[in-house]
Amino acid sequence: MAIFVLERSWTSNNWLTPVLEWVTIIGRGVVIVISIARFGLLGLVVMGFTSSLVTTFPSTFDLSAWWAGPANVAPVCVAALASYGCWTALAGRPLVKDESLAR
Repeated sequence: MAIFVLERSWTSNNWLTPVLEWVTIIGRGVVIVISIARFGLLGLVVMGFTSSLVTTFPSTFDLSAWWAGPANVAPVCVAALASYGCWTALAGRPLVKDESLAR
């Protein structure tokens, strides 16, 4: 996902040389093929959604700014997706085994 965020921030500035643009296009294609092969189509869709969500929403640490409300939507959505994915992957099992807590 970091590759998508980095690539989108590069291409939004229009300062790329044609060679670097081709490298990012090829790199993006490789990431897409690897993620489909490893994680499936759903993983690719979630990665694309998260990437566009993170790069589109404004971000600020100043909570008194007028855009602080919409800026909190992206991290909350990403955290909700990650929490739901973790809960679904565990399928009712505990997050930590009891044996590991006894040490």
